[in-house]
This record gives sequence, C-alpha cells and structure tokens, in this order.
Amino acid sequence: MLAAFAGGRYVALYKVFPDALLSSAGKTFVELVEIKLQGKLRGPSYSRKIFVDVPPGQAAARRFEFI
Repeated sequence: MLAAFAGGRYVALYKVFPDALLSSAGKTFVELVEIKLQGKLRGPSYSRKIFVDVPPGQAAARRFEFI
C-alpha cells in the first residue's frame, strides 16, 4: 500500500506519464455524469457546450483557410 501511495504521489507531483491521461479521463467522466444527470443524452449532440458557429455540413469545407 505504501508503494502504491508513493507512486501516486510521485505521478501527481512531477506530472509524469499517466498524469495527463488520468486527468483527461477524470474530466471526461465528470462531464458525462453532469450531462447524464441533467437528462441531456437524448439528442444527437452529447455536449451542452457550443464551440464553433459552423454548421456540421460545412465543417469539412471550412477546415482550412487559404491566405
């Protein structure tokens, strides 16, 4: 038990390999639980956040902008 605690402490303190992976997984889990508790998993969109104002049908065409 002491070795597991020390290993976990090392990972959290020095931000080595599984830290980013576990952090991302934890954030995803919390977000999905919040969405599920609010009853938002009914429609085609699983997220309540809107990141861009591009319609889904035009996303591929607007992926690149030529200057």
